[in-house]
Amino acid sequence: MLSAVLERRVWPRSLVPAVLRGHRRKGVRGANYPVVVRQRRVSVDGVILDGVGAVEQARLSAYEGDGYELVQALADLLRRRCRHVFIFAPRLGAYVVSNRPWSFAGWRLRYKQLAMKSVAVGWVEQPCETHR
Repeated sequence: MLSAVLERRVWPRSLVPAVLRGHRRKGVRGANYPVVVRQRRVSVDGVILDGVGAVEQARLSAYEGDGYELVQALADLLRRRCRHVFIFAPRLGAYVVSNRPWSFAGWRLRYKQLAMKSVAVGWVEQPCETHR
């Protein structure tokens, strides 16, 4: 998914494992994707992608849509190191968060193929419009 959005191959080894403390991944009511929201005493496992430039940031922002804003957070890395990162956080009131569990593995099985098709269509058509 990330490779399709960025229009370049993102190798798994280039992603740095990290933990976002004080946040929880929750489902969005009426949608098949999650949001990450602030919540005490819980954490979210994820990865960090380094080297994202302005063009790729714009692609990620377009993919995420207007319901998110880019905010700074503190992530824990291996060996007790911390690092400032940027995450896409839901804008206040943009989504209704569900209490249903959400898992990446479940999403991948049920929805990834459909999501990949929508990204391919959006990114194939979009450059023609933006370069006129």
